[in-house]
Amino acid sequence: MPIIRASQLPATAQVFSMQDVEAAAKRVLLNANAKAEQLIAAAIEEAERVKEEARQEGSREGFEHGHTEGVRHGTEAGRQQALQKHSAELTSLVGTLREALVQIDAHRLSIESDGTTEVVKLAIAIARRVIKRQAAVDPAVLEANLGEAMKLAVGAADLRIAVNPAQRAALNDALPRLKLKWPGLKHVELIDDATIAPGGCQVFTRSGSINADLESQLDRIVAELIPTPSQAAATDSGGTS
Repeated sequence: MPIIRASQLPATAQVFSMQDVEAAAKRVLLNANAKAEQLIAAAIEEAERVKEEARQEGSREGFEHGHTEGVRHGTEAGRQQALQKHSAELTSLVGTLREALVQIDAHRLSIESDGTTEVVKLAIAIARRVIKRQAAVDPAVLEANLGEAMKLAVGAADLRIAVNPAQRAALNDALPRLKLKWPGLKHVELIDDATIAPGGCQVFTRSGSINADLESQLDRIVAELIPTPSQAAATDSGGTS
């Protein structure tokens, strides 16, 4: 199916900036990193709390035992006993922290992949708005799109072309130029179709039809960039068979 090429867009086409897309990607990754940092900070804070409890308990036991070495030695001995008492809890906290780090590292690629998907979706949404706006105000978009569709109808002398009613007059004005490019074209009938968005068209020949609707073209691009789970599974199955 024909797709409008960048080289065929009119000179007045708006320039599309990727700054918003890049900013969205950065926000996705920053959110993921922030969640990871919160998890690590919580584990470290809990470990510090346990150590502080152990230190305080050691101080109390040091005074209670009244060792001849004095308060300093008693405090140290009590601290060691408290640390031993809480060693299991400390070990568990350290293990939890390590497991969190391993999981974060293991899912980093997944996080980045999800971020990329969100960026692609944002880019597609922006592209739809830009294309629709440009196609509605610039008849050259329709003319270029129709030219691509007619390349697939080479040899057809009679055509029926369905377009949005709002652009029928503009296309009628463009027909003489199109006939110069396609001298074999003898008869053209224009059909109003409100379901076709401005800028798009559908070309009917005796042997079939060519769908050059902009929405359909964008949907095919989306399917290529973001395949559905069933499409991805079919691709993986085909690659492993």
